[in-house]
Amino acid sequence: PVLVDSGPVNENIVKGQKINLLDFPVPKWHFLDDGRYLDTFCGVVTRDPENGTTNIGIYRGQVLDRKKIGKLLVTTQNWGSHFAKHRDSKKPMPVAVVHGWHDVLPFCAGSPFPKDVCEWDMMGAILGRSVELVKCETVDLEVPATAEVVVEGHISPDPASFEMEGPFGEYPGISGGKPSPKPVLEVSCITHRNNPILRGALEGARPG
Repeated sequence: PVLVDSGPVNENIVKGQKINLLDFPVPKWHFLDDGRYLDTFCGVVTRDPENGTTNIGIYRGQVLDRKKIGKLLVTTQNWGSHFAKHRDSKKPMPVAVVHGWHDVLPFCAGSPFPKDVCEWDMMGAILGRSVELVKCETVDLEVPATAEVVVEGHISPDPASFEMEGPFGEYPGISGGKPSPKPVLEVSCITHRNNPILRGALEGARPG
C-alpha cells in the first residue's frame, strides 16, 4: 500500500457531539436480531501492538447508541489476538471500520490468510496496483482513501465496559448467539464522502 495525503473519504469529518450512529439508515436485517447491525459488509482494521502487522476482517457490529457499537470479538480470530495483547497491557485497542470500497476488501477480509500476511498487500496483488491509504483522524491506523464511510474508535479490554450484544442472523442460516456482554467500540470520529453509500449483507440459508 501507499500513503496519500487525502481522499474522498475525508470530504466530511464528524467528531464530538455531532457523532450519531443512529443517523445511519441501518435496517433490522432479521426478525430475531436484537437490534440494528451496522457492521455486516465492511472491513474492520486493527494493528498488532507488538509487531505492527495490520489485520482487516469482517466482524459484525450492533448499534447500541449514538457513539457505541457492540462487537462480536472472537479470540481465535486475528483481531482477537490483537485484542488479547491490548488486554494484557490494559490499553484500549484502536479500530477503524471501513464501509463501501472495492469488493476486493470484503473478499480478502473474509479470507483465511496467515497472521503475518497483510490484507492490504493481498488486495494490491489482486488489483495489480498499490492500495492508496490515508491516515485516520483519531486512531493510529490507515484506511482506503476512496472508501465511502469510515468509523473510528477504541475498544476497551475492561470487562466492566462490555454491553449486551446479539443475537444476529449468521451466514449458515441460524440466529447466532444469545445476548451476552461483548466489547464495545467507542466511536471517536466518522469520515465519509459526500452522499455516501452504506453497504450491507443480508445473511441466511440459500433456498432449499
